Amino acid sequence: MSAKQPVRNSGIFDQKVSRYLCYPSVEHFVPEVGGAQHEAWLRAIPSGGRIGVYIHVPFCEKLCWFCSCRTQAVRSPKIVADYVGSLLREIRRIAELLPAGVEIGRIHWGGGSPLILSPEDMARLGRTTRSSLAVAADAEFTVEIDARRVVPETIEALIGQGMTRSTLFVQDFDPRVQRAIGRLQSLDDTGRAVRLLRKGGVGSIGIDMLYGLPLQGCVQVLETANAILSVEPDRVALFGYAHVPWMAKRQNMINEAQLPGTEERLTQYGIAAEYLVRAGYDPVGIDHFVKPEDAMARAAREGRLRRRHLAYTDDSLDAVIGIGASAISSFRQGFLQNERQTVAYSARIGAERLAIQRGWAFSLEDKVRGRAIEMLMCGFRVDLAALRREFGDFASILDAGLATARERFGEAVALEGETFRIVRDGPILARLIARCLDARNAAEGRYSGAI
Repeated sequence: MSAKQPVRNSGIFDQKVSRYLCYPSVEHFVPEVGGAQHEAWLRAIPSGGRIGVYIHVPFCEKLCWFCSCRTQAVRSPKIVADYVGSLLREIRRIAELLPAGVEIGRIHWGGGSPLILSPEDMARLGRTTRSSLAVAADAEFTVEIDARRVVPETIEALIGQGMTRSTLFVQDFDPRVQRAIGRLQSLDDTGRAVRLLRKGGVGSIGIDMLYGLPLQGCVQVLETANAILSVEPDRVALFGYAHVPWMAKRQNMINEAQLPGTEERLTQYGIAAEYLVRAGYDPVGIDHFVKPEDAMARAAREGRLRRRHLAYTDDSLDAVIGIGASAISSFRQGFLQNERQTVAYSARIGAERLAIQRGWAFSLEDKVRGRAIEMLMCGFRVDLAALRREFGDFASILDAGLATARERFGEAVALEGETFRIVRDGPILARLIARCLDARNAAEGRYSGAI
């Protein structure tokens, strides 16, 4: 592969690969790792440690066809209120297991749509979190916002619970594309939501957009990027649409004949990324663009960027505790996932138990490979000297994978002393190169495309 034949023009992206939000990926979790580990790992968090809490609200009024998140459509306020009751019981149970002095530094409400909660349920959830857990005075509190549901009363309720950051989802503003994915959302709705958030004092606003959607071309991608920048978000996430109808049945509503091909997706990503950079945003990791003064940009420049289930972060937390149906917890010892179905989740919580359904306990090999993959996904390099300082000679298990990457990707990568580096096209090659270090990629049939 010569410099005259850029990676982006090859066919190497016509394959399935993990997004590497965690290693090993969720598909490898096993039921043998569950409630016993959850209790032990919670108790093992050091006193004085700092952790995050992710609370999952798996409800939407209507399901969008493109979405692959674990959500369900619901219109009954009672179902939502009863689910909140289960969340409160789980929060209290976890609080009983945490050692004294453990502090909550990050809170994230995600979904689904947390805005489906009534102001009263938001208050219940916020109060119980603060009364049961030691929430730090400087805790960052992020809420995922559906701009179509925003009204002043909802934003006031969230700000009253301490919201400091928000993320809005856009996908694409072209009406034809929106109809093809089953989600209609105007720029007016989005702009109004941003204005209300800013007026309420929310200091950091992120917006997610997608490329690779049905009926979407480069013109639509650029117009959407331009419209997003008109509301001046602090962060923009540029994700490729993941078409996985074997996992998300609602995606069968998507007309596959209308999906752009691999080369078109590459072009869409390239022009959107270039547009965002020219607008003054710093590229971070494989899919984020943030204002230079943003905390995430600083973390990337200083080598402190991390990758978790909720994508990139600048935190240094000891653990992230997932609360709610299908929520994933991340500990130094491994991963755990709650019951994925809301009825089964609520039944477990109602029986005075923890809700863990499956998980994964790290081996030493998992830790080495996971840390190396995270380095690739965050900074497009693997610091072998740092890995040897942390893991000793066991870090040599990476040698064969790095050799494979050098053979497969040629001049796009380089080994310079103790550093393996992606020389060019890092954002679009990182997942494929990470796969060379992945000893557990047999579940590739469950993954989305590489770009």
